[in-house]
Amino acid sequence: MGLREMKAARTHDAILKAALHLFETQGYDATTMEEIAAAAEVGTSTLYRYFPTKELLLVTPLSIRGHMVAEFRSRSADEPLEEALGHAIEALMTAPRAEIAERRAIYKILEVAAAPRMRLHSEVRAERTELEEAVADRLGRPRGDVFSVVTARLAVAILETISDHAPDVHEDPEDARKAARAAVRAVGAALQAEAPAVPTFDV
Repeated sequence: MGLREMKAARTHDAILKAALHLFETQGYDATTMEEIAAAAEVGTSTLYRYFPTKELLLVTPLSIRGHMVAEFRSRSADEPLEEALGHAIEALMTAPRAEIAERRAIYKILEVAAAPRMRLHSEVRAERTELEEAVADRLGRPRGDVFSVVTARLAVAILETISDHAPDVHEDPEDARKAARAAVRAVGAALQAEAPAVPTFDV
């Protein structure tokens, strides 16, 4: 990492730490971008260059967007669809992101701050839509095809299930990869043993 990149990383971390401290002590809604810039000892224009909106101060460090779809599209066409989806989930779960303590602080703030929580949900929906399209493209099906949509959404549902029951707690990349694979396999095995019910009607 060059000197410029190191300086940028330090500035990014200083802004995030200052923002989290203010959010925790005086509340997300009550905190202004100007206060965050002052606490991080950077100019307001610098703050907006790193984080264009206040919501992104909480969403960006979680590193949601792009990883699943990029990994899925990079997989060989000969690889089984199920395995390509497994690698896509693994890519998101092991993506570089904020440190564990910061992630925990972010999740705690998201529980009570509606605006960034809605932005996070929007990011997840966008990633899911792009994965739906990627699945359809891989299979040569039209976008919006029911199989492609449900397949992609099931992958995201598995990811959300894992996150709800076993939030990421690994700093070491190899530990994170092993944990991600074990979790995906466990949920997949449970679904294969007892497939979810499909809604229908008796008449």
